Amino acid sequence: GRERSSRARARPQPPLGPAASPRSPAALRAAAKPSAAAGDNRCGDYVMADEEGEAVEVGYGHTDLAVSAGGESLDVTAAVALTPVDAVALLDDVDVTGHRLWEGARMLAQYLAQNRPTVEGLQVAELGCGSGVGGLFAARLGAARVVCTDANPEMRDLVEKNAERNGLSEVVSFEELTWGSPLPEALPGAFDVVLAAEVVYEEGVGPPLVDSAAALLRPGGVFLLAYVPRCLTDQIPALMEAAQARGLEVERYDAEPFLPRELWARDMDAPSCALLRMTSGGAPAGV
Repeated sequence: GRERSSRARARPQPPLGPAASPRSPAALRAAAKPSAAAGDNRCGDYVMADEEGEAVEVGYGHTDLAVSAGGESLDVTAAVALTPVDAVALLDDVDVTGHRLWEGARMLAQYLAQNRPTVEGLQVAELGCGSGVGGLFAARLGAARVVCTDANPEMRDLVEKNAERNGLSEVVSFEELTWGSPLPEALPGAFDVVLAAEVVYEEGVGPPLVDSAAALLRPGGVFLLAYVPRCLTDQIPALMEAAQARGLEVERYDAEPFLPRELWARDMDAPSCALLRMTSGGAPAGV
């Protein structure tokens, strides 16, 4: 749930990838070249304008990636990293961040693999799902039903494609949802578990994120948030305050046991990563 997309106006910290450089949007637009025809590993293209105003078609650059944890694995289609051209798209309010496989999704997968009863046999929803890795991994671990949600309707094709290639289409579905907005009829508030991974990119998103999680949960349900710092200031206090204001009991876990090695290698404050577990009133779901 963001106003336009669950990752809209994202400003990842640090820069978007190793290829990123402090070039102006105009310079980046000028460097953009028309892409080749979209292949099987792309779910679509977006169109930008170059320096002369000529339309430039840019592909998302999807590739095949593996997500493994606890002896379970997924084969998914997603982008490895965002590029300088993607940075321009973000400045132009084009939502592209959901196409990347973020480290927080791997962190959440590791946690779930080490705590399988958290989702096994239960009803699960994911907020800001992007490529759907969190929800798909819950399905791989035996969740009875998984609904992946994102404010960007473009994510539907990617989630459904990833569900199909992993044999999980009968369990996993997609619904469009903006954080803080009323739940659609397809999403009654009766989920045992709500998941989110690396979705806090801006100050102020905590309250609508927690609002949607609380609305989706049944009494005793659990909201699991894999938090990776992407803002200039720590957002965990605001998230905890928002959760407690909505009657959720909050527990914070050290993320180190669940962090992939590549996350520690990035130029970011990895020790500030955390796993937040927020439980609604009533008997707890899972472990």
